[in-house]
Amino acid sequence: MKKFFTVSFLVPALALTTITGNAQDAQNPWHMVAFEDEKEVASYNAEKITGIEATAQTVTVTHNGSKFTHPRATTAFGFDPRRTGTATANEEIAVPQWTVFYDGQYLHFSEPVNSVAIYTVTGAVVSNGAGNFTGFRVDLAPGIYLVQGGGKTVKLAINRNRFGGTAAQPQAEQRAFIYAPVQPVDLRSVSGINEFFNVTAGGTTWSEDMGNIEKFNFTADLSMVFTYKDGNSFEMEGYKSASFTTTPVPLVTNSPWDVKRTIDFGGASYGYEGSTPGSGFELAYICMVVVAKDHVFADFIPNSILTGQLKFMLKDIINPHFWREKSKLTVYYSKRYEPEHQKMLAQFYKETTPGGISVISYSWHDNEFLMSAQAMPRIFDLNGGTPEIETTYILGADGSLEMSFTDAVGTSHTYKFPAPQ
Repeated sequence: MKKFFTVSFLVPALALTTITGNAQDAQNPWHMVAFEDEKEVASYNAEKITGIEATAQTVTVTHNGSKFTHPRATTAFGFDPRRTGTATANEEIAVPQWTVFYDGQYLHFSEPVNSVAIYTVTGAVVSNGAGNFTGFRVDLAPGIYLVQGGGKTVKLAINRNRFGGTAAQPQAEQRAFIYAPVQPVDLRSVSGINEFFNVTAGGTTWSEDMGNIEKFNFTADLSMVFTYKDGNSFEMEGYKSASFTTTPVPLVTNSPWDVKRTIDFGGASYGYEGSTPGSGFELAYICMVVVAKDHVFADFIPNSILTGQLKFMLKDIINPHFWREKSKLTVYYSKRYEPEHQKMLAQFYKETTPGGISVISYSWHDNEFLMSAQAMPRIFDLNGGTPEIETTYILGADGSLEMSFTDAVGTSHTYKFPAPQ
C-alpha cells in the first residue's frame, strides 16, 4: 500500500513505460498488463480476455483463445490504455528516453517539446499549449494524468504533496505483446469497449472502472487484492472468476456490507475536536468508518479521546447533498453541543473558496439540517495535507470487514468490524 506520510521535497522517479498511443477508445482499448517481479512481461487486450484463473501456484489468463500462465507469488496486474494492432510475441522494442517531472507548479521535460497537452485518465482535457517548452506551468491536483509532448505520451502520478515524476528507460525491453503503429486519435472514451472489471469472490460480484485501479494481485489463499490509484486497497476472500464489460454489472452480494460505499466514502481518517466558534480546532483522534446495508458504523483507535462504536441509520441521512462525490466519511466532534449531539457523522472534502483558498470542508447533519465547517490543509501537514488515511480492507468469508492502516507517525492499526446483526 502506498503511503505519503513523510513530508519531503525529494521526489522518486517512477519507472513508467512511455506510451506513444492514447487513452482508451475504440482504437485504443484497455489492456491488462502483467508484471513479474515488477518487470512488465505481458499485455492482454481487455476485449479478448475470456478468463482469469488462480491457483496457489499460478495465475492463468485466457486471451484470444490461448492460455498464458504467470507465477502467482511474484505477479501483479495493472490496467493501461495501449495501442491496437497485430500482436507479436517476445519481440524487442526500444523505449525512448524521455522524462517528465512536476514540482508543484511546472511540468519539466528532459528535452524541448513543441506542444503540451495534459489529460485525465478518462480523457478530459486539463490544460494544453503550443510553443517550444522545457517547462510548462499548470496546476495539477493529486491523481494520475496522461501528458503528451512532442509526439510522446507518459503517465504522470502526482502524490498528495503535489509532486510527481516519470522515467522511461532507453534500453530495449522484452514484451510479450507488441502492437503495430496506428494513427493517434483523440483522448476520449466511447461506448462499445470494455471499461469495467467484474470480480466474483466470497459470494459477492461487483464492478470497478479499470481507470480507478492501480494494480491487483492474488494471495496464497486466493484472495484478490485491489490497490486503487488513491492509495487505498481492498481484499476479497474466496476468488472465483473475473470478466470485462462495457457497463457495470449489477451488484450481487450476500455480504451485509455496502462494499462500494465503504470503498468510496469510508476508511480511516483524522478527526477534529471542534470547540467554541472562532477558537479553532484541535487534531484529536483517528476514526474508522464503514457502510453496511442499513447502517453506517464508526469506531476509534484505542486511547483516543473518543471511545465506543457509533451506529447511524442510513434512512436518517436524507439530505441529497450528503453523499458528495470524492468525499469521505468521518466523525465530527464538538463540545459546543448537548452530549447526545456531540458525535456526528460527517463528510469531508477538498475545495477552493471563491477567494481562491484551498480548504478542507466538513458537513454533517444536526437536527435534520446540513451544517458545515472548514479547516486549513496545513493542520494535516504531518499526514500530507489531508485528514484521509490510506486504508486496506479485507472482506471476510465470515461476513466481517477488516481494515488496516498506518498513521502519520508510522504506527500500524488493524480493526475488524464483525458482521452486523
